[in-house]
Amino acid sequence: MNDVVRHAVFFIADISGYTKFIFSNEKDISHSQMVIRELITTLLDEVNLPLQLIRIEGDAIFLYAIKDDDDQSWEQVSKHLVVNTMALFRVFTHKLTELTIHKVCNCTACINIEALKLKVIVHSGRAAFYQVNGHQELTGTSPIVIHRLCKNSVEADEYVLFTESAYNDLAPTDLAVVEGEETYDDIGTIKTYVHYPPEPGPYVPSPDAKPPTIFIETLREEVSREYAGVALNPELGFHFHTGKTLTAMLDYRDEWLEGLPEEAIESFAGMGNPFDLGP
Repeated sequence: MNDVVRHAVFFIADISGYTKFIFSNEKDISHSQMVIRELITTLLDEVNLPLQLIRIEGDAIFLYAIKDDDDQSWEQVSKHLVVNTMALFRVFTHKLTELTIHKVCNCTACINIEALKLKVIVHSGRAAFYQVNGHQELTGTSPIVIHRLCKNSVEADEYVLFTESAYNDLAPTDLAVVEGEETYDDIGTIKTYVHYPPEPGPYVPSPDAKPPTIFIETLREEVSREYAGVALNPELGFHFHTGKTLTAMLDYRDEWLEGLPEEAIESFAGMGNPFDLGP
């Protein structure tokens, strides 16, 4: 699709609480970024055609679906888009539960995983689609409006906000909505329909499911950072650390490890500085 103006439905799935989730402590920042990456990946895995990704925007994904001129065909597509939108909340919540169950760290980021929420903004209108170096780009008032709506007066942390145009295009009549409006100086007043999704069913892990690799990656990153530091000073040599010796070297505070199984702590392993073995 090159340099063409089309009518489309736009979606922004935005992780609420992201700013509060990022802390100044280096370890917290590292862990929080890994969690956000895992959640974004989970959302993307749930996106199905005709819904397509425009771009990842930090803690959000920007999606679109071209509106078909065939009313009968669009009726089926619109139902699919509504189902797909609601499925994002289910997989997001279940991933949060999974990450909480399998966490191996009690740093500020890891213990606050469940505080993250999801909001989805939906707007429809015309936009110009074009290619830049092989990447899909778009311009027009519709992309501006949907991004502006990410800052709104809805007090809840988890919801779907449809603009009037999106609500009319998708006709999500099975969803209970609260009518409202948002006003912006340069855009004017936009009528909205807000749906508050119910809690999804309980997370039931598959008996064959493996724990997420995110926390293995977390430990690997910390060990790699320490290893690189020692590598810059070869005369110190190397030493293999495990368990509490390693956690002490990596500055894990006692309260971060409280409640973790002893076998989990003792499974930590990595290369480090033999002259700084920890207490």
